[in-house]
Amino acid sequence: RAAMLGRMALFPGRKAAMRPSLAALALAVAAATHASASCTTLTAGDALLVVDVQNDFLETRSASNRSATGPHDPAYPIPSSERTGPDGSMIRGGSLAVPGSAIVADRTELWYEAFAAAPGAHIFASQDFHPAGHCSFCRNGTAAGNPQGYHPHGAVCFSGKDVPTDVMNATNRCLDGESKLLWGEDKYVQWPDHCVQGSFGSLFDPFLGIPKKTVVVQKGFEHHYDSYSAFGGVTVGDRTPLADAITAAGIRRLWVLGVALDYCVQQSTLDALGANPGTGRSAPPTLESVVLIHSATAAVNVTAGEKSVQDIIKAGGHVVTAAGVEEAVQQFCNQPGL
Repeated sequence: RAAMLGRMALFPGRKAAMRPSLAALALAVAAATHASASCTTLTAGDALLVVDVQNDFLETRSASNRSATGPHDPAYPIPSSERTGPDGSMIRGGSLAVPGSAIVADRTELWYEAFAAAPGAHIFASQDFHPAGHCSFCRNGTAAGNPQGYHPHGAVCFSGKDVPTDVMNATNRCLDGESKLLWGEDKYVQWPDHCVQGSFGSLFDPFLGIPKKTVVVQKGFEHHYDSYSAFGGVTVGDRTPLADAITAAGIRRLWVLGVALDYCVQQSTLDALGANPGTGRSAPPTLESVVLIHSATAAVNVTAGEKSVQDIIKAGGHVVTAAGVEEAVQQFCNQPGL
């Protein structure tokens, strides 16, 4: 003790110097704890963007009280023509069913529930909503006289330098900027008829408990224009572009999930980041973070889906892989700098 007192006498400023350091450390710990708690709380600055979780994009799945958050009845009747399996116990896969999409529907339900319970948090759900004979349908870009190229019931058609013009040509090709760019790069695709207005395929999965505060964003509703990205759509009702709705709400953090990862999810996420060369759209100015919920997505092509994830990361987006909502949010908040 005497030795300690002696050392304190020799260095009278040491104890005083230690006190502010400890206080600063305590403040830093408290600030970090507060920041962490703030980060993991869904607030009015958060928005969930659910991309195209519609019947035509979903694979065969149960039609019996299926829900990730507990059994409940479907939001609308499931017609017998859309049922399959023993005693019609399954919902038939859609015309553009994405492999692995059944689990996406279930996990979407979990995120809907979390955002519904978060005061002030926002929810947007994009809906492909095409008129009959839409320019994105395969039959519109092929010659009727060529049975191999013309598909009266729809199919997947690709453009390309080696594809004869009587098989794939510019007839009724979509006129939006993204389609023109893809056509010029020989990467243009037309699809089977899907999400036709008024059809079962255009509806959201019947077992999704869609919260009342959800704002639906419709896209591809004009005959000669298409949009993979939800940012090419407008809100139902007041017809506000999605970017404007996000900005007006002061949203700082956008969480994105849905189908298909390598098409509409990728394009929507890149638009949110202001890094989509196909559209050239600017990011909503209020957004600070864009987060892809990878566990709640599915890709048409796995390899293309993996590339989409890398493109999103390179553009400044964040990716979380945890299946649960709390775990995914915590995973995001554990990233350096957050």
